[in-house]
Amino acid sequence: MIKKTLPFISLLLLLIMQGKAQTQQEILQTAEDFLYATRLGESTLILRQNMKMWNQTEFSMQINSDTLKLAFWLNIYNAIVQDELAKDPDLYKERSKFFGTNLIEIAGIDLSPDDIEHGILRKSSLKLSLGYLQKLFPSKTEKIWRVDKVDSRIHFALNCGASSCPAINWYSPELINEQLDLASKVYLDQTVLIDSTNKTIGIPKLFSWFRGDFGGESGIRRFICKYYSKPIPENYDLIYLEYSWSLKLKSFQD
Repeated sequence: MIKKTLPFISLLLLLIMQGKAQTQQEILQTAEDFLYATRLGESTLILRQNMKMWNQTEFSMQINSDTLKLAFWLNIYNAIVQDELAKDPDLYKERSKFFGTNLIEIAGIDLSPDDIEHGILRKSSLKLSLGYLQKLFPSKTEKIWRVDKVDSRIHFALNCGASSCPAINWYSPELINEQLDLASKVYLDQTVLIDSTNKTIGIPKLFSWFRGDFGGESGIRRFICKYYSKPIPENYDLIYLEYSWSLKLKSFQD
């Protein structure tokens, strides 16, 4: 009997929410709840249906600054990747296809993980351009929803399901700068390798894939000097460390 009534209850909730304006706090809380549900392994169906029904104009008006956009979309990206791969880990065998597939609908707009990462969080960057080129014709919605300025720290907050990915945190607009600083410091301290014998600095492959986001090699050096806890020798060469693509879900910060 319970199983038979659940679809009716879900539909009733959606009908109630359809005509209700969403506040900024409700939108942000939904993203956090979505991410938390994936950690617990709970159903995300109602949360997904709720986000699908949001009014596009109201959503755009509420999530209208870079701090709000970063917090919301980081949580959504991490949640959707965890949710989909937990349901079907085999999807990860074709990663390029997986990240380019529409997996969630927000305010009537279908989005893929690539749309969120490269279109919104990286301001319409072309995926394989190393951060140096933007799309010529991004959609109207993408131009409204994307950040005004690319924040290179996002690369230490996004988790694509790989073993080498940074740990997942819940991001809030009030604390986003401190949280992204911490995420960058923690990840670099865990991964950077200084080899005094060969005079090299082993750094995460992420820097190579998105070098334009960091301002090239000089910008990468400045970034490491700022966030790595140990001194960085100026005359050491940078080398990019191998990235482990083996699947590892639920890598949440404690």
